[in-house]
Amino acid sequence: MPDAEEVSEFVGAGCDVMLTFRVPQDIATRAPALKWIQLLSAGADHVPAGPLTGSAISITTASGIHATPIAEYTIASMLAYAHRIHLAIRAQVRREWMRSGAFMAGVDDIRGQTLGIIGYGSIGRETARLAAAFGMKVLALKRDPLDHVDPDGVPGARRSRGQDSRALFPVPTNREAILRESDHVSVTLPLTDHTRNFIGEREFAAMKPAAYLVNIGRGAVIDERAMAAALTRRKSAAPA
Repeated sequence: MPDAEEVSEFVGAGCDVMLTFRVPQDIATRAPALKWIQLLSAGADHVPAGPLTGSAISITTASGIHATPIAEYTIASMLAYAHRIHLAIRAQVRREWMRSGAFMAGVDDIRGQTLGIIGYGSIGRETARLAAAFGMKVLALKRDPLDHVDPDGVPGARRSRGQDSRALFPVPTNREAILRESDHVSVTLPLTDHTRNFIGEREFAAMKPAAYLVNIGRGAVIDERAMAAALTRRKSAAPA
């Protein structure tokens, strides 16, 4: 993948539309005729704000196209840890036979467990759909759950548990409530000023001692020091 300097040289001759992962710092002066930047990423936090502030250049993202592979990765991570696949692979590489009794004692099913989804965009919704198919109870956190009805017909308000295994909660009222109930937590937030360190000391303290955390967003959404302290205290299982 070309770096920002190579991209700068490439667009130096001028262009109207730019399809890219990277946006050079001097793009506004390098390509004065530029009208539209289409990012290949779902997030836009890496776009330099300064040079583009107040410019007429439109910036659009590829939000939505990653829902299938990332949701599958999330479920795969949960299954891998629940069934201790990572331990089996390590033992295989070491050519070590793991006694079935000790190994199976740590294996669990995700059916009947609760998945808390922090951020209910396209990836969060697809993750919820797959988790429901595995028989999981799904709780999701969305900034404004009343402004959306997803393609599966899950309403923007909580249903009773007897009617549906999925429920939406607003931010920030039920953040800790969802974490307290969740056996697995999937963080699918974009990185913004509001979401930086969104999962911190208070949130880790609310999690179950053996909860699993899968963060598929930017690392800065998680307070790294709080996570390290929580792992030290055995407040959560190893993050995927």
